[in-house]
Amino acid sequence: MIVHNLDEKNGILVLEPQEKLRSTDFEKVDEELKPYFKSHEKLKGVLIKFDKFPGWNNIDSAMSHFNFVRSHHDQIDKLAVVAKDSSTKAVVKAIGPIVGAKIKTFEKDEEVAARTWLKN
Repeated sequence: MIVHNLDEKNGILVLEPQEKLRSTDFEKVDEELKPYFKSHEKLKGVLIKFDKFPGWNNIDSAMSHFNFVRSHHDQIDKLAVVAKDSSTKAVVKAIGPIVGAKIKTFEKDEEVAARTWLKN
């Protein structure tokens, strides 16, 4: 499950994976983004917050995740990841060239700094 919130005023999508990700999680986020993209070309940023990446419920969920990223990666200027897990941060940095957005990782207690970075 992903708790998500779209801050339309600042153009920032906040994603908080709570448990293993499901295909329906990405469908719900996609539905929330559709109206935004009708009037905006891009999001200023996406903020992802978690202690440790929870993984996927099954292979279909992983494919839905990859398809979601593929569909939206060019509509995002910046990606901020606020995480506790250092191995997750390393993976995030490695995917930077694939995603195309500017990516920065932040420590768990640096959420305010992450939001500020996304806004500027």
